[in-house]
Amino acid sequence: MSHGGDRKLDLKVVSVAVYADDRVSQEGAVSWLRGRDDVRITEESDAASVVVLLTEAVDQRAIQYLHKFVKVGDQRAVLIPNHLGPGNLLDAVRSGMKILLPRDAVTGDRLVEAVLTASRGRTEMPLESLVTLLAQVSVESERVEITPRDINVLSLMAEGKDTEEIAAQLNYSPRTIKLIIQNFTTRFNLSNRTHAVAYAIRHGYIQ
Repeated sequence: MSHGGDRKLDLKVVSVAVYADDRVSQEGAVSWLRGRDDVRITEESDAASVVVLLTEAVDQRAIQYLHKFVKVGDQRAVLIPNHLGPGNLLDAVRSGMKILLPRDAVTGDRLVEAVLTASRGRTEMPLESLVTLLAQVSVESERVEITPRDINVLSLMAEGKDTEEIAAQLNYSPRTIKLIIQNFTTRFNLSNRTHAVAYAIRHGYIQ
């Protein structure tokens, strides 16, 4: 026969460290977590299996917090920004973020649920943030396919040089330059050279 005391002994306790941009936010989050049987507050991030970070946005400062307080692979992070915005979600995920929880959606129960979910290695975020993350992953995968030769040709195209001028400057044949441009436009489903240059500028490959 199972007793309540036996269930309590079997309960997995998750150690949590909480950090915030301001002391009031940090103390508020700690007060929600304190007193729970399944959560133990620690002031040392190294001793925590889950780190809760309250930030202004998913920005470079948040990424720095993640790098400072979260050991990727050993710990999971719950990131709670004041503002979602597009942010750099891909870097945040790579830096250990498992749960993205908007500040205005936080309650005591929701925070505990997020901590427990993160401790199990699951990832959760609002739908709009998931869409943004997938877009960032797509752009990142495209960047891998850009070669230095592509960039050189696109840069000269952006300067208004024609095929023969580009070939002469890069010591390629005009036929090779045409193939480079054709491969690039085909790879990214672009309609013409102007579209290729605009795409390269928009994605930061050239200036």
